[in-house]
Amino acid sequence: MPSDKKNEIAVQVITTSGNYPSGGFKDFNKHEKLEVVLAEAARELKLQNTQGWVARLGDRQLNATLSLEANEIPNNSKIFWGPTAPGGGSSRCIRN
Repeated sequence: MPSDKKNEIAVQVITTSGNYPSGGFKDFNKHEKLEVVLAEAARELKLQNTQGWVARLGDRQLNATLSLEANEIPNNSKIFWGPTAPGGGSSRCIRN
């Protein structure tokens, strides 16, 4: 009997230390919180310190405390997860 996939969203988490799953996508219940998906990715990729990391889908920052559905993550999405870019300063060099 085929499984009911209408409540599932397939995602891949992309980090600088690797991807989870390493190839393709993994199905998660659309009501699962994104933080649970990210914690699973961290565990599988053996990531040590992910505090302060942000998850993005394209240009949009995702809210890890919300479900996949509430974050409006479509099926077969690649979620980019990593440290925030360091802020501050202008990239211009000022010479005296």
